[in-house]
Amino acid sequence: MKQGKMVMIALVALVTACLSACGGGGGGGGSAPGTTYSGVTSQATLGTANARTVAVDAYSGVQAGATVGSVGVVTAGSGSATTAAPLVQGVADTLAASIKRLDPKGATGPAATGASVQSTISGTYGGTLSYTLNVNETDGSFNGTFTYANYREVQNGPIISGAVTFSGVYNQTSGQFSSFNMNFTDFVVTESGKTFTMSGTINWNMYRNGGGTVTANLFLRNNTTGTVSWVKDYTYTLSSLWTLTITGRYYDPVHGYVDISTPVPLQVSSLSGEPTAGVLLFTGANGTSARITFNATGYTVEVDTGTGTFVSAP
Repeated sequence: MKQGKMVMIALVALVTACLSACGGGGGGGGSAPGTTYSGVTSQATLGTANARTVAVDAYSGVQAGATVGSVGVVTAGSGSATTAAPLVQGVADTLAASIKRLDPKGATGPAATGASVQSTISGTYGGTLSYTLNVNETDGSFNGTFTYANYREVQNGPIISGAVTFSGVYNQTSGQFSSFNMNFTDFVVTESGKTFTMSGTINWNMYRNGGGTVTANLFLRNNTTGTVSWVKDYTYTLSSLWTLTITGRYYDPVHGYVDISTPVPLQVSSLSGEPTAGVLLFTGANGTSARITFNATGYTVEVDTGTGTFVSAP
C-alpha cells in the first residue's frame, strides 16, 4: 500500500490519509447479523506452539491462516518475516482515502435546514463509491451513507464492498475532517485472494498539529475457514513524527484473548505506513506473553512461556 497505510492499525490508516480490535470475555465490540463472535473468551496461555500464530494474527486483527503474507502472517517455522500492514489497518486506510475525496462544500442549501449532496465516484484503482452526504452548514457536522462496490482506493490495498453509515465533523475553515465515525454490517473485504466479512465500527479523530487516532471495534470472519475473530478497542495513535502506538484486545476463536500494548513505539514509514522499528507486546494468561520486534527489513516473533525470558517463537 502507499500513502496513509496504517493502523486498523494498523489503521496510521485514517490519520495518514486524512491529514493526510479487549476486556474479559463478554460484551462490547460491534456485533452484527451474520458476523458475531462465538469463540473462546478466556485469556490465552501463550507457548511455543501458538505464540507466533496468535501474535501475528493479533497484529493483523484477523485469523488469516499461515499463507497470507500481505496481512502479516508468515510461513510456520520461519524466524522472521517481511513486514506488511495489518488487514484492519488496510481497510481503515481505504475508507480514509475515500473520505478524503468527499466534498462537503459541494452541498448547497439553506443553512437552517442543512444541505445534501449525492454523488458516485470511481475508485482510483477500480470500483465505485456512491454516497449521500447531509451537511449542517452551521456547525460542520454531517452524516450519510456510503455504498462501496469492488472499490479499491489504495494501490495493492484491499477491495471493499458493502454499505456504511457515517457521521462526523468537517472544519469548514481548514477544509479538513476533524472526526469521522463509520458503522457497517457484513462488509466484504478481499485482499491477496482471501475474502473476509467484517461488522462493527471504526472511528477517527485528527489532531490540528498532524497525526491522529483510529479506534476499531470489529468482528472479522475469514470466509474461507468460517472462523470469526474479534478486534476490541483497538486504538492506533499516530504522532506528527510518524511514531505509532497500538493498544487493544484481540480474541482468537481457538486460543482466547491477548492484550496488546506498545512498550517501544513503532517508527512507521511516511510512504507505506509499515513499521521499521519498535516493539508490540501481547500479554496472555499465567505470566505468558509474546512480542513482535520490527526492523528495517521485517520483524521477529518471541515468546515468554512464563519464565520471564523471551525466546524465538518457532
